[in-house]
Amino acid sequence: MSVARTVAVTILGIVLAASLVSASAAVAMDRTVLDADHVADTAEEEGIYEELTAQLHADLEQDMAAGSDEWPLERSQADLAAEAFDEAYVQEQMEANIRRAYDYLHGDAEELRLELRMEPVREALVSELEAETEEIDLETFDVPDAGAIEAMAASEQQFEHHQSEAREEIEAEAKATAKAEIQAETDRELTEDELERAFQEEFDDEEFDQYVDEQLPTIREELYAEMDERIASELGDDRAALEEPIRDLGRAYVDARTELIGYDEYVSQVEDAKADLGDAIVSTFEAELEAELPATIDLTEEEGFDEEPLEDARDAVSIVGTLVFVVPAVALAVAGIVTWLASASTAALTVGASSLLSGSIGLVGAHLASAELQSMADAEGDRMAAFFLEVVGGFLDAITIQSVVLVAIGVGLVLLGVAIRRGLVLDG
Repeated sequence: MSVARTVAVTILGIVLAASLVSASAAVAMDRTVLDADHVADTAEEEGIYEELTAQLHADLEQDMAAGSDEWPLERSQADLAAEAFDEAYVQEQMEANIRRAYDYLHGDAEELRLELRMEPVREALVSELEAETEEIDLETFDVPDAGAIEAMAASEQQFEHHQSEAREEIEAEAKATAKAEIQAETDRELTEDELERAFQEEFDDEEFDQYVDEQLPTIREELYAEMDERIASELGDDRAALEEPIRDLGRAYVDARTELIGYDEYVSQVEDAKADLGDAIVSTFEAELEAELPATIDLTEEEGFDEEPLEDARDAVSIVGTLVFVVPAVALAVAGIVTWLASASTAALTVGASSLLSGSIGLVGAHLASAELQSMADAEGDRMAAFFLEVVGGFLDAITIQSVVLVAIGVGLVLLGVAIRRGLVLDG
């Protein structure tokens, strides 16, 4: 082989080694650091989604602690929100945004759009609240006479006991009204004993029962008005949407105490009103959610978001994406030229040496970088730092595997070249 051809083959061997090193790095990067699935899987393995969920729950508890005193349900707002913002939701949203970011970096999307879909959260919150309002404690909603309403519905015996007490109160009030009417019709002031005798002369038991029954509609209307006034004052404007079902509870209570309805009808009305109250709570909460929590939060429009670094990264990724195809093609072309210019033994030795050299460089570089990476990981002790280091570690692992393959190919080709020169193969 002429000197010029020997020099050319040597130069091509050096170019081939450099091309193989570059190709290995570009392919490894494309398979790991620049692969959305690899990054998402690494985040899951490193517990990033778990940590983000825990941090989110802590923030929710802090943000919602201020309004906890006015929250009427047993489970707190933060607890309900934590059920909605679970780890599965956080992982789904994070992985979706990782893929959107990588689509942008790889040029598959014209605009970068990172967002959080809040519809699943709203649906989950409403679902949790619906379950929570299936059993409502009336006292937590400032329902007047809540304890008595619940007690009368608990059993027919309690119902009759409360109804009997109410009858005694109504009879006492009716008796006072009757005595006042007797006094009004008398010219002089009567003593209490005289009023009692006059009352006994005016009414026997049957007549008095009839008199009381005649007073019941008026008493009932008065109790309605009194109940409505108490409800309005205790609820306030901020819970006006709950007024109608609470008023229904109050009406049922008044109707039962004034003997307008029996036990079965009372229980039915109370259960219906409590169900309506639960629906009103959910509807009010849902309306507040729609007003305060948009269907989608666009993270790229948040204050402080800077897209410029990602634009620079997109340019770099575009270059790497090109190198992934171009550099291996160059390496193959150079290997082909070497095979064409040189003899079979020289071509095998040259290509084998280039492959062995590039693989060795990759192995040594990956080993040194992995050692440094491990010391950094031990020093950081932070999940997020561990995640980024693990992503880079995946890149170094890919380099190591590819370098081992290159070394194996190189050793094989060098042995083949030696065998050809010694006439062990391709003889004649």
